[in-house]
Amino acid sequence: MRLLELLRALLMALMLGLSVAAWAASQEATPAQVDQARDQLRADPNLQDTQTQRRLRLKNPKAFDFLPDPHASGWLKGLVRALSEAGRLVVWVLGGLLVLMVVVSLRHWLQVRAEGGPKENSAVLPTHVHELDIRPESLPDQVGSVAWSLWQRGEQHAALSLLYRATLSRLVHAHSVPITSASTEGECIQLAQASLAIRPLGLVEQIIDAWRLAVYGSRTLNAEVVQALCQRFDSELAPSPGSASKGAL
Repeated sequence: MRLLELLRALLMALMLGLSVAAWAASQEATPAQVDQARDQLRADPNLQDTQTQRRLRLKNPKAFDFLPDPHASGWLKGLVRALSEAGRLVVWVLGGLLVLMVVVSLRHWLQVRAEGGPKENSAVLPTHVHELDIRPESLPDQVGSVAWSLWQRGEQHAALSLLYRATLSRLVHAHSVPITSASTEGECIQLAQASLAIRPLGLVEQIIDAWRLAVYGSRTLNAEVVQALCQRFDSELAPSPGSASKGAL
């Protein structure tokens, strides 16, 4: 009995083992199932260990080989720093120049105020009009008297020349008429019209007309006309504008 029960137990154990093996065999995955499971694992974003990144690439990267690699050195930061320093230096230089200009202008303005206005530069005044000497030191003190004396001695051209160049000298040095060394007789009259009163201007026009008639027209003037011009000259065309104004009243 005991042996029979033992054999029965062994048989049941064998049958149980065969059943388990059959069940395990039935549960074994096929290759297709394995591939499907692997694909599912790869598609799971939580299980991926790789990431996809997009980068711009040059078609011809060798064309920019002359540029330094910003990752290899700090050249870009150095360039920005250098430009910043240069810009700061330019601003300081321009500011200094502006201050200097203001100081120079202020100094000139103060000098003008202290001197009562800009002084005329006598170096720019003409010494001759064409070939005639109009310097004040080249003229006699009494131009009219000397000119009339020359006329009476028969030196008519010298008398008219003295009257004419003395007239130009008084216009330039006493009345600041802007006559130049190349001014013509007509230009001298036009320039004098803006600076002289009516009476001395009339005398200037008469003297210049007499000069033109004698020199260019070869005409002999009436002695009484020349005498009248000589007598009026010293009173109406005095060396100073103040004296000339008194004669014009």
